Amino acid sequence: MREYHELCDQAVKHFGIDIRKDRSRRAESVRIRHAIGKILSVKAGFALTEIGKVMGVDHTIIVYCRSMHASRYRSDDRYAKIHDKLEMHEHPNEESLNEIIKLIREIP
Repeated sequence: MREYHELCDQAVKHFGIDIRKDRSRRAESVRIRHAIGKILSVKAGFALTEIGKVMGVDHTIIVYCRSMHASRYRSDDRYAKIHDKLEMHEHPNEESLNEIIKLIREIP
């Protein structure tokens, strides 16, 4: 899954942690894994089983990432920063590109 690897590459670039190699329970690694799992499932729309397979975890872990996102985002500033930084680098899909083109055409 290209999107997963792109998000992992961004995490390495910004935070120096490659979750594809780092399976530790250190807080920063967990934050990155949870943010990537949430982004892939909610923003990119991938199936939970597909995300779990590429991340090497059961799909229920992705369900957990999604369910904990709102509370973590509010209570853990570091998680919020990681999530926001990684989400910024998500590639637009065809629908969002069409929306952007529509807005550009409306400019006088």
